[in-house]
Amino acid sequence: MLLCRQIEIDSEFLKNQGIMDYSLLLGFHYRARQSLVRGGSLPETILQDNKLAVLSEQGRLQIQLGVNMPARAEKEEKQEEDGGKPLRQVYDVVLYIGIIDILQEYSMRKKVEHAYKSVKYNPQSISVVEPRFYSERFLNFIRTVFPENSPNQ
Repeated sequence: MLLCRQIEIDSEFLKNQGIMDYSLLLGFHYRARQSLVRGGSLPETILQDNKLAVLSEQGRLQIQLGVNMPARAEKEEKQEEDGGKPLRQVYDVVLYIGIIDILQEYSMRKKVEHAYKSVKYNPQSISVVEPRFYSERFLNFIRTVFPENSPNQ
């Protein structure tokens, strides 16, 4: 998966810079609801950045990498009236993904903090650890969140 590969590259860079204690930020922004559909298809126009965008002749928006990458989320609710046909609400979705808190170096102060906390707690469970170990632990967590055998790869 390309996302995991990029996170590995970024984590390797941070490890080589002696950085530890960073996190992955994953944010979702749901734009205005596009449509209410009962067993039908999406309309030919969609609401994008609070402006109406008309689909091109090929049925796709003009895409600019990283700026206008279409993604959508669908919420389907079963309705008792109208013969029980599901009601789908379709939203444009913008995903924000990044590694944050990248300014903490593994300095002498952090080494002392690690030594102190290691006496009191399990050294492998504390956040103040050597950058190599932190990177490995971070990537192991990422691989559990985004497993390689997950669908949509």
